[in-house]
Amino acid sequence: MLNTIINTVIILTLLYTSYSLWKIGKRRKENGLLFKMISLFILIHIVIFPIIYVLIINNDPSSIEIDNKILSFEKEAKLKDLELSYNKKDIESQELIIEDILSSDIELLREEDIFWLDDYYTFDEDEPDNFITTKKRTLYFYERSKQTPAIPFGKFIRINSKNKNFKEFELKGDFNMTAIEILKKRLDELKQLKHKRFNQLNIIKLNKFWSYKEVLPYTINILFTDSFKPKRKGAQIIHFLHNVVVAAFLLSFIVSLFQNYITKEDKNQSIEKRLDRIEELLKEKE
Repeated sequence: MLNTIINTVIILTLLYTSYSLWKIGKRRKENGLLFKMISLFILIHIVIFPIIYVLIINNDPSSIEIDNKILSFEKEAKLKDLELSYNKKDIESQELIIEDILSSDIELLREEDIFWLDDYYTFDEDEPDNFITTKKRTLYFYERSKQTPAIPFGKFIRINSKNKNFKEFELKGDFNMTAIEILKKRLDELKQLKHKRFNQLNIIKLNKFWSYKEVLPYTINILFTDSFKPKRKGAQIIHFLHNVVVAAFLLSFIVSLFQNYITKEDKNQSIEKRLDRIEELLKEKE
């Protein structure tokens, strides 16, 4: 999700820059063409072609040969991101604990035996205990109202395992849910997370993990790099067109700069001639 947001922000920023430069080019008489060319260069070279490469690689990774060092670096980064998003150890340990609770401690979770302590309420010794302790773990039950903005509210179960290999974790449910329903809900979520992790891991193994921000640095210097070598017919055509477009833009850019320089020189000479002519007319009048 975060990766998609970052890619979208980068693309929208570049599109806005391209649009702004085009608008400037339309308003300005001097160097107007130059601004329009830069605008098109950003749009075609920095936005459109990298997106095309992403589609090609993720559809068929063998269509473009990527430098091994680059591939290993990007793959390792993706695997680290995967573990941050879907930590295998945490998912499996939570799943194991919840399954064990539902099989061995389910009699302790009858709704009439559980006291849900208000998270903002000062505990009174006369009140019933809001936790259940077994040989393996302690379960704390509490609920949180909507009093504080931006803080999750509902019913919560905090599970503290006596096995030091398992980290403490918290489950959340709606106010109308029982403890058993909250545990089963989390178990279903963990199964979905395992499935998503499995799918993402397969994508990384198949080298289909590329996105816009990963491809951009390696395609921006397309004329002078061997990082991306097209192997399939379609990829070779796209790569060739990209090189032609970049070369044409660079050549046009140089020619445009040269023309602007010539034009300025001509203007300066024209101004000097006019000044000389005015000076001659003044001398004749004297």
